[in-house]
Amino acid sequence: MKQCINIDDFTESDINLDQMVEHVFGIPRVMFRISASLIFFLFNSMSAEKIPTIFIFGDSIVDVGNNNYINTLAKAMFPNGIDFCKNCLSGRFTNGRTVIDILEQRLGAKDFRPPYLAPNTAGDAVLRGVNYASSGSGILNDTGLIWKLYYLEARKIIVTNIPRFGCTPFERDKNPNAKGCIASFNEDISSYNKRLKRLLTDLTANLTASTFVYADIHAMLKDILQNYGSYGFENADDACCHKVGVHGGLLPCFSLSKICSNRTKYVFWDAFHLTEISNVIVASHMMDGGLKFMSPMNIRQLVYSSTVHPDD
Repeated sequence: MKQCINIDDFTESDINLDQMVEHVFGIPRVMFRISASLIFFLFNSMSAEKIPTIFIFGDSIVDVGNNNYINTLAKAMFPNGIDFCKNCLSGRFTNGRTVIDILEQRLGAKDFRPPYLAPNTAGDAVLRGVNYASSGSGILNDTGLIWKLYYLEARKIIVTNIPRFGCTPFERDKNPNAKGCIASFNEDISSYNKRLKRLLTDLTANLTASTFVYADIHAMLKDILQNYGSYGFENADDACCHKVGVHGGLLPCFSLSKICSNRTKYVFWDAFHLTEISNVIVASHMMDGGLKFMSPMNIRQLVYSSTVHPDD
């Protein structure tokens, strides 16, 4: 039986996303905190003439440098960003652009949304959108309120599901006796993702004039890994930036790491993250993909869609 949200069970003042996840999904909040690479893209203004205002929440997959301004070991040090800029810290956990960087360019942006913690993120820069993503982040009580975002007039929201972490170089090296991807891990993720999709459908139905889009990153990565040759890749198992482990997955990418000779031929950049070329493929699916990857619509359709529901 489909599990629907009773919207009366939750109010803006007393509910947070952690509680919703535990209530609706029936899984411990800690699992969601650890494994979710959840990203919110909040589009305020949409028109054919105007670039949408975009606010990004997430982890290292879309971090663009917030961790450069906090006391943490989770920083994207060189050779991260090697193809993004010369002699600079891009703050990105990949060799080049992140998925959100690429999407912003496809939407017509001339520059990237800045990290929230950057000193120059103020004034008009904030009005065009801000990136709040931070490596190692989870869904915290003070940042996880969907209702707070909704009441701030976020109406077009994209949420990615959890990718196939069971296929990362890290998981392969951590489970050396397994052949290929860690199936049990991916199955648990798939179960979570199915409930997430139902949740977003219910939110769209219950929050007036809202559209929650489900981006199936899990399916996108599965397609890339199963058909990597047709995408132009030669290696779908190993980290391009590597130091320790059969698949290079036991340490993050850092200054002593070795880098593969051709970064366009690798799916994975490091133990967890994708290369820029993989991010380009994912961004293309998100921008123009069909229902196999984006539900109920892709980003291009969302940009030009009305926020008024058909039954209003």
